[in-house]
Amino acid sequence: MHTTKQNQESKVWFITGISRGLGRELASAALEQGDLIIGTTRNGQSDLDVSSDRLRVLALDVSRSADVVSAMTKAWQMHGRIDVVVNNAGFGLLGAVEEIEETQARQVLDTNFFGTLSVVQAALPRLRAQGSGHIINISSVGGFAGFPGYGLYCASKFAVEGLSEALRAELQPLGIHVTIVEPGYFRTNFLSGNSLQRSKRVIEAYAITSGKTRASADERDGQQSGDPALAAKAIVAITRAEHPPLRLVLGADAVGRVRTKLTQVREELETWKSTSVSTSYPTLSGEPPAAKSGTFAVGGVNRVHRLGFGAMQLTGPGVWGEPADRAEAIAVLRRAVELGINLFDTADSYGPYVSEDLIREALHPYPDGLVIATKAGLLRTGPNEWTPLGRPAYLRQECEMSLRRLGVERIDLFQLHRIDPAVPTADQFGLLSDLQKEGKVRHVGLSEVSVAEIKAARRIIPIATVQNRYNLTDRNSEDVLDYCTRERIGFIPWFPLATGGLAKPAGPLERIAKRLGTQPAQIALAWLLKKSLVMLPIPGTSKVKHLEQNTSAALLELDDSTMNELDGGTHAAA
Repeated sequence: MHTTKQNQESKVWFITGISRGLGRELASAALEQGDLIIGTTRNGQSDLDVSSDRLRVLALDVSRSADVVSAMTKAWQMHGRIDVVVNNAGFGLLGAVEEIEETQARQVLDTNFFGTLSVVQAALPRLRAQGSGHIINISSVGGFAGFPGYGLYCASKFAVEGLSEALRAELQPLGIHVTIVEPGYFRTNFLSGNSLQRSKRVIEAYAITSGKTRASADERDGQQSGDPALAAKAIVAITRAEHPPLRLVLGADAVGRVRTKLTQVREELETWKSTSVSTSYPTLSGEPPAAKSGTFAVGGVNRVHRLGFGAMQLTGPGVWGEPADRAEAIAVLRRAVELGINLFDTADSYGPYVSEDLIREALHPYPDGLVIATKAGLLRTGPNEWTPLGRPAYLRQECEMSLRRLGVERIDLFQLHRIDPAVPTADQFGLLSDLQKEGKVRHVGLSEVSVAEIKAARRIIPIATVQNRYNLTDRNSEDVLDYCTRERIGFIPWFPLATGGLAKPAGPLERIAKRLGTQPAQIALAWLLKKSLVMLPIPGTSKVKHLEQNTSAALLELDDSTMNELDGGTHAAA
C-alpha cells in the first residue's frame, strides 16, 4: 500500500472542461475539499455554485492557443499561484479509421492533444517559478490500449500519454508532478451526442469490429459501471500524496484492459525477442549474452539474469580440494561476469571452502547487482562424501565463516543445503530466520525439498528460492517446479546438464541439436529457460570455452514444437 503525506492547505486548481462529466465532478470534489477552483467551459457558464468566492469560471476553447495563454494569465492573477493543472477538456470520436474524415481527425487532435499541450506550455513557466505543482492529464484507458471504433480518439490520447511520460522525466527534478488518469467507462454523458462525435460515413466491411463498438455505445450509455463522483475523489486524493503515480487507472474495466494489454506485450516480446535483439550490431548493443535469458527478482528484490553460474566444478576431483588449474578457474569466474552472469551459486562444502575463496579472489570488490548464493548444511569428510548436518550452532558457524570468506557484510542468498533428518526442521528454519533478522543474510533458500517442506518453512520464514535436481531426463521435482512457478519462488535446477551427459555428442539431444545447428548443452539449457519464468539454471564448468558455449544458450529460442518434442522424447527415454 502506498503512503501519503497529507497537505491540509487549500490548493488552487486550474481545470479545463468543467461544464459536465468528470470535469464537473472533479471541480465539485475539490470545492468540497476546501480548495480554490478556476474552471473553464466553452461559454464561460457552469451549473456549479458560481456565487462561491472559491470558484471562478472562464470562457475558453483550448484549441485556441492564444486564448489559453490569456486564461492562464487571468487564473494566475486571481490567486498568485496554481497548484494543480488538470487537462480535462476533450471529446470522443467514434468510427473506423477509414471512416473518419480529415477535418474530424484534426479537430479531435486539436482539442485532445494540442489543447493539452497549449495548457501545459502556458502553465509551466509559472509552475517552474514557484518550484512546485501537479499536472494531471485526463487520458483514457483507450490511451493505453487501443480498440476498434476509437482509432483517432485513442491516437489523441496515446499522444497525451507520450507527452506526459516525457514531462514526468523533465519536471521531476524541478519538483513538479505529472499524472496520467486513465478512466474506463464512467456514467457521464461521454457517450452522448454532446461529447461523442461519430464518423459521417459507415463502411459495411467494418460491421464486425467498429460496427459493434458503434452499436454498443448506444446500449452502454447510462449503464457504465464507473461512478464519476468516486473517480473525482480519487483524483483529488492523489494531489495530497507525497509521491503521486505517473498513471492512475480508474474503473475495474480499465484495470482489466490494462492487464490484458500488459500480458499481450510481454508474450509478444518474448516470442519475438530473438528477432528483436538480432538487429543490433553485436559490438554496439551493449547487452551481454546472459542478459538475453530474461530476469528474475530473487525475493522480489534482487533482479538477476536467469542464466547463472554454478561454482561447484571449480574445485578438485570429487568436489574436494583445489582446482587442477587455479588460473583457469579464476578466468572462468571473471569471464562469466563479462558474459552478463550476475547470479553465482556456491557452498561452504565445495572444496570445502575452496569455491567461496575463488569467488572472492576473482570478483571482489563485487560489481553492482552481483548476487552470490551460498549454502550450508552438508559436512564434508572426503571426496564425494556428503553428510547432512543441520544443527543450528553449525549452520550459524558456517554462515559466519562464509561472510568472512566472501568478504561481505550480508549474504545475498543463504540456502539450507539439505534438511537434516536428525534435527527438528523448525530449529533449522528458525535459525535461518534468526540470521535474516540479524541482517547476516538477505534472502533464504532451500535445497532438495518437497512441496510440503517448502510450505512448512514458509510458515516460519519467506523462501526466495528452491534448488532441486532437475533436467530434461530427471523431472522428479516437477511438482516442486509447478509450486514455485505459481508462488514466484526462484527454482534453481542443479545438475542441469547431468554433469555433461546431456551434452555428449551421442546423447539424447544430438538429433535436435543437429537440426537446429547448435549443441546439445545449449538445447538442454534453453529448454530449462523456456520451461518456467522462475527457472534459474546454474550450469557449471572449469573451462572458459565451455562457459561461453553454455551461456550462448540464452540466445536460443525453442519453438513450441521443439519443446513438445523434448518434453516427450527425452523424458520417455530417461
